Amino acid sequence: MDEIVISLKTALMNNNFTAALMIALAIPDICGKLEEKKISSSRYIEWIDKYMDSKYCGMLSGNDCYALRCSILHEGSDDISTQKKKDILDKFYFTTLEEDI
Repeated sequence: MDEIVISLKTALMNNNFTAALMIALAIPDICGKLEEKKISSSRYIEWIDKYMDSKYCGMLSGNDCYALRCSILHEGSDDISTQKKKDILDKFYFTTLEEDI
């Protein structure tokens, strides 16, 4: 897991935001697998809701995050309108800062 986190930080330092996003979206899957042996969608959604809900103040559900994960990792798209596991969002818009992170 340390190598994955290092890869995420390296991607951010190199302004490789696509790689950083893909790694970040994969981490809940990995962590969920370490905790339980449920099917991927259930463990991912439950992990996000359990550990990240307070960070997002209820504005990003486990279902929406899972839909984004599927769209980004499998389709290379930020459009989640066709994903079955979504709550209220249809599309994500990503921006970057002008300055270095």
